[in-house]
This record gives sequence, C-alpha cells and structure tokens, in this order.
Amino acid sequence: MWKSNKLFNDDYIRLTNSFWFEFMPPNAYTCYIWGILYAIVMILGCTGNVLAIFMILKVKSLKAANIFMLNLAIGDIILLANTSFVIYNSYYQGPALGNLGCQIDGFTGTLARSVSTISSTAIAMDRFNPIIHPLKSLGRQTKRKARIRIGLIWICGFMFAIIPLLDIDYGFAPAGFLLNCTIDFMSSHFVDKFIIIIFYIIGSWLLPTITVLYCYIMMSISVYTISEANSSRIGYTSTKKKKKIIFGIMTTSTIVLYVFSLTPYSIVIIFGVLEKKEFITPIIMALSALSNIVCSSLNPWIYIILPKTFENYRHRRN
Repeated sequence: MWKSNKLFNDDYIRLTNSFWFEFMPPNAYTCYIWGILYAIVMILGCTGNVLAIFMILKVKSLKAANIFMLNLAIGDIILLANTSFVIYNSYYQGPALGNLGCQIDGFTGTLARSVSTISSTAIAMDRFNPIIHPLKSLGRQTKRKARIRIGLIWICGFMFAIIPLLDIDYGFAPAGFLLNCTIDFMSSHFVDKFIIIIFYIIGSWLLPTITVLYCYIMMSISVYTISEANSSRIGYTSTKKKKKIIFGIMTTSTIVLYVFSLTPYSIVIIFGVLEKKEFITPIIMALSALSNIVCSSLNPWIYIILPKTFENYRHRRN
C-alpha cells in the first residue's frame, strides 16, 4: 500500500539497513493500532504542553527557571507533532513519505529530542544551585543568561540533528517497523559507530543523565538533612513535613520520567553499535521510541502543571 504513494521510490530501499528486512513486515492491524496509539499520545501530549506554555506565559515576570521550562515544553510539542510522520506511515503500512519525509522526520525528531533532553538537564542544574549553593547562586541566574543558554541548547540540538545529513549516503533511515526514521545505529562502518558513540550515546544520553541524577540526588540529600536537623526545633510544623514529602515525590517522579524518556531508546542504540542483534527486534525498537514520546507527553504535568497547581493551592491556603 505504501508503494502506491508518489513520494516513495525504489531507490529508497537501499537507505534501509538490511537488518530490518530479516523480519516479517507488520500486518495492517499492527500498523493501524500503532498509528492510533501515536495519535492518542500526540493529542494528549500537545494539549498538556500547550496548557503548560499558557500557565508559564501567564506569569508577568518570566523568571529564568520558567524560561527553561518553556523551552522544554516547546521541544516536547515539536517532538510530539513530529509523530504525525509515524501516523501517516502507519495508515499506508510502510515508509510512504519516501526519502524526503524520512530525512525531515529524523532531523526534526532528533532536534526536538536533543532540545528536550538538554532543557531537562538545564532545569535540574537551575534547581540544584539555589539548594546546594544558595549564597553563590544569588543573582547569578538572570533572564539574559537564561536566554543565552536557551540559544546554546538549540545550537547543540541542531548540531546533533544535522550530523546524519552531512553524509548523503548515510543520513536517517527507517527502523523497527519502518514507520519512523532515526540514525542508522545498525551500520557496520567504523566512522558511523564512532559518531553514534560520541554524539548520541555519550553526548546526548550518558552525560545529561549523569548530570540530572547527580543534581536531584544531591538536592534530595540536602533537603532531607536540613529537614531532619530542623525537625526537633519549635515551629517545625506538619506543613513543612508535607512540603518535604511532596518534594520527594516530585523529585522521584522527575528522575523516573527522565530515565524512561531516553534510556530504553539509548540501550537499543548501544546494542546496535555493539552488533548484539539478538537483542533487537522491530517491536523492541518501536516500544523504545514510544517510551520517549509518552514521557514527552508527561513532562508538562511533572515539571509545570502539577507543581504550579500545588503552589497556587498553597498560596490560597495561606
């Protein structure tokens, strides 16, 4: 069915890694179910991120922390909107959009994914400094500095996304059920493996993950230590205990969400680079990509909507 689309031509087959041709193509029902799942996640995710952006922009004095959250929401919306390629291909049961659609899908998805990842890391660091180094952080994070960092985030995202396009014979390629495009991590060429390890495993996943985990773990230890030291003092109310519990819940939720966002996808890429083909199947590849999309739809609730809702409720109670 997908070959009937005028955007596809037979030359496009050579861009697909031969590994994926070892598997039986998904039947029509599988493609339709996959397309429906992506459509539901896209609609719910875009709605949540639009609501989050509205809540941020409602604040007259846009703080530096809110600028990072706004950038995260924008990156997530782009990533979620990019799933329309998967939905379209699911309807036609294959890579119906051809090479041009594949390159746009791969570029936009990689750009948005990188921007979201680095924005989440920037949010963690922005929260880390006032708690761990309260005196040093006073006056250091301004809106101007935040905007400069936002610019650097998009430059880094563009760099990660443009690398596959620099090699015309490489580029982005269909993977899994051949409904979406990503870097060809199944490539056997040494240069391709080196680029994937440096930029997409270490740069885009390992370093940000270590940074985020370190920041939130150290923040949790600091908050817990201070709370324990103050618990015996007069005036330490149940309200403060509740705030500590809520902080712990939100921190844990943020860590879990971040880890599940990129880790499954990155592990599949690592298996591909190491040529551990027995651990890779189209369904595993598809589920790892879906986990990233689902987390992008949950980001606005964990980072923005729920914290701001709780903050507004607390102000009304006071």
